[in-house]
Amino acid sequence: MSPEFIAALLSGQRAEAEAIAGLELPADWPADDERFLRLRQRQIQADPSIQPWLMRAMVLRGPDRAFVGHIGFHGRPNDNGAAELGYTVFPKFRRRGYATEATQGLMDWALRQHRVGRFLVSISPDNDPSLAMAVKLGFRQIGEQMDEEDGLELVHELVLDYALRCLSPVRRPSCRPNTASMTRCGCSRCGGQAERTGSSDRRR
Repeated sequence: MSPEFIAALLSGQRAEAEAIAGLELPADWPADDERFLRLRQRQIQADPSIQPWLMRAMVLRGPDRAFVGHIGFHGRPNDNGAAELGYTVFPKFRRRGYATEATQGLMDWALRQHRVGRFLVSISPDNDPSLAMAVKLGFRQIGEQMDEEDGLELVHELVLDYALRCLSPVRRPSCRPNTASMTRCGCSRCGGQAERTGSSDRRR
C-alpha cells in the first residue's frame, strides 16, 4: 500500500484511495485498522525505503478487484535475520485459502529478492485457523510472548533453505535436487523450475 493510498484513505477520500490502488474498499474498512494504518504511515514517513516490507493489499483477480485483507512484515528483518509477518483477512472472505496463498507469496518475495529465509508469526492460542495454517506451511512453535494489546501469543518460526529456490516458497519434502549434479528441482509442486543457487544446503 503506497503512502498516497494510505494518506487518501485516512483523510476520508475513499474514491481517490480506490483509484490509487485499483481496488474496491469494503464499506466498513479501515475501522479498527485505522490505528494500524497510522503506524505504518509513520514508519514510511520516517524511512520511505521500508515500504516494500510493510502492508500489502490482498486483492482478488477479476474485474471488481475485491479487497479481501492485507498482509505484510512488521518491518525489515531483525538482527537475527528473521522477518515477522502478520495478516488480516476480512470475515466474509475467511476459510478460502487467501491467507495461505498471500503468506507463501510474501515469503517467496523475501527469499528470492532479499535472501531472507527465516520467518516468524505470533498467533493467539485461541486462533485455531491461523495456528492450523502455520502448521500447514511448516512453521513450528519456538516460544511465547505477551503482547501489550493482544495478550498471550505463540511464536512460530519457519526456516527456508535458499540454496534451492523453489518457485513455491514452502517446499514439500520432495523438493530436492534429483542428483548432486542437477540444478533443477524434481518436485511436482514447482514443475522442476527451482534453481540451486549455492554449493550446499545450509540453512540461514
